[in-house]
Amino acid sequence: MSYQWVIIDTETTGINQPIHVVEIAAQRMINQKPEGEPFSCLINHDIEIPDASSRIHGYTRDILERDGLLPEEAYTDLSDYVGDRYMVAYNLPYDWDDVLVKEWGRLGINQVGKRGFCALRLVRRLLDPVPAGNCKLQTLRRYYDLPERAAHSAKGDVLTVLDLFEKVLFPIAKQLNLKDLERISTYAEEEWYPSKIGFGKHKGRDFKEAKTDQDLKSYLQWLADSENKRSSKLGQWYLENLEFESPPSPVFDFNLSSTDGDENKKKSTSSITVWTDPEIEQFKPLIEVARIKLAEVETEYGVIKSKIDKTRSVIFKSLRPLYEKIDTIKLKIQYRRIFLDTLLQEGEEETENFEEQYQQAEQEKYDEYEKTEADLTSKKGLSEEEKNRLSKTWKKLVRVFHPDRHQNDKDKRKRYEELTAMINRAKEDGDLETLEEIASAPEAYASKKGLGSLDLSDRNEAESLKRLWHALQTEIISVLEAIESLKESSEYELATLAEKNDEFLNDVIKKREVSLQKELNLLSQEAENLNEEIENLTGESFLA
Repeated sequence: MSYQWVIIDTETTGINQPIHVVEIAAQRMINQKPEGEPFSCLINHDIEIPDASSRIHGYTRDILERDGLLPEEAYTDLSDYVGDRYMVAYNLPYDWDDVLVKEWGRLGINQVGKRGFCALRLVRRLLDPVPAGNCKLQTLRRYYDLPERAAHSAKGDVLTVLDLFEKVLFPIAKQLNLKDLERISTYAEEEWYPSKIGFGKHKGRDFKEAKTDQDLKSYLQWLADSENKRSSKLGQWYLENLEFESPPSPVFDFNLSSTDGDENKKKSTSSITVWTDPEIEQFKPLIEVARIKLAEVETEYGVIKSKIDKTRSVIFKSLRPLYEKIDTIKLKIQYRRIFLDTLLQEGEEETENFEEQYQQAEQEKYDEYEKTEADLTSKKGLSEEEKNRLSKTWKKLVRVFHPDRHQNDKDKRKRYEELTAMINRAKEDGDLETLEEIASAPEAYASKKGLGSLDLSDRNEAESLKRLWHALQTEIISVLEAIESLKESSEYELATLAEKNDEFLNDVIKKREVSLQKELNLLSQEAENLNEEIENLTGESFLA
């Protein structure tokens, strides 16, 4: 049976109604294969685009006026592309219910296509409990090594959802005997709740532990008996499904080859390997792959951070005189206001020590600037040779990481955590030399730093290896999210543009100089007005 559907995504003006679509993209599908090229267009509603939304997707009113289609024209083209197919989105209640249906109603145009299923609901159910830590589309893209598309563009996100279906979701669905899109669609829309409780005193626990834990079972019964309909529905579902044996959580490996004939390991047509019952010998290679991945993302984080720090250093050194003058003036304004308030309320005698206090605060501010400049002076972009050194260093350092290190010895555990903190500080500071020293001989470094002897070898036990694998996955996600946070910052955009154009940073600095000088002039005038007021009252200036 041919199941025709369309993956869609929108970029919008925000979450507050009326929500306007500024970009819409789609990819036609027949069963599990894409049909033809994707559809994409910008839409010009002739309205201002909120700054917060523009910062996410990059579209401004000027861009949309220049490149966008009128809404009626855009949706006519979309209708021609979609036909009567089912529309599937990564968060369908938002894209379809909150955005498209309401926009079509507002514009008085006919609905395009038919409401399909929510890809996010499918992801949450197929991946439960989600190994990537969360179901953000870009987190999953990084976790599963999917191609890097244009994030936060409708077309880029549609292609990422397509990648996710092809490389991850369809192989898992096949393992669950969901052989066609009709079954997958039904599975996605069925009533279902995550296996791990997401709130309350039992947060993070698998609801099936209630089979042997009376306290947890009582909690689920309490939920089921709640007068709140949603809570009651949740509790009833958990209780009804306690005895249902769900399949083991799948473990994914994109790099290891499978062995034909091994019933415990099967390889799908899209080259993802799905492990359904990993034990000790199977976890070892999975852990190696996870360590390689962790080393890769730690290296990427270090390279990106060094690039940002280098740009920050150049800007700070160029603009420090203005920054410092502005902060000094702000400090004078603060103390002159305090002086005036105290003078008027408590008399001149209570203001005698204010100038000394100001001078102390001014010295502290100067020391702060000196420290910042000293810290930034050491920041420089990494050369290719240093990037290679960083990569080799992290390949060694990831072996230090293990959740079970000295769990039964509080003193050694504390010392191991101190060593981990040293690694993290060196990572944040971009201190490659310290990282290399630790990586070359971590146990010797620990001893040198007064942490005593630490055993940093792996425990060759199935449960320990399983915890290590899960901990590595969690750490990978943590670093990936840190990378995404860096990439979403204005400083990263600045550093990237500066890399491409030597003059770009100089232009940015000149523009900031003009802006800072204007701010300085305004603050100077405010400080002068306050001083005149003080002179009129006391006959003397304060902080001349």
